[in-house]
Amino acid sequence: MVLIDEVFDENDVLSRFKAAPARTEADQQDLLRALLVKLQFEGDGKWTRMTEEFNACAAEKKSKQWIKRAASKLETKPEAEEAPADKELSRRQQKKVDRVEKQNEAAARAVASDMPADVEEKAEFIRTKTVE
Repeated sequence: MVLIDEVFDENDVLSRFKAAPARTEADQQDLLRALLVKLQFEGDGKWTRMTEEFNACAAEKKSKQWIKRAASKLETKPEAEEAPADKELSRRQQKKVDRVEKQNEAAARAVASDMPADVEEKAEFIRTKTVE
């Protein structure tokens, strides 16, 4: 099932592209998004029907595979924007995160203890550590 968070009338979008075919990538994405909303509850023939309707409203004809790939990219965008901190980590993942944090702290302490007191020596030290 496709979930699209944006609120828009897919019929307006479809009628716009029936009058003037979708030519740009942005237009194709709008058309595809409207078709996903319109056909999201369709069964087995969803992709075939979507391909037919897309090609009827687009200047450039696309294959069923292209439409599936483009639709999957549209569907994953909202998920990609979510912060990873919102998800609860498993024990194994949490242990890994804790281990990495401890390693980072130990590395920071080691660098701080090796830091020279002189300003020019500090600058050289930081430059060499950054390069390494």
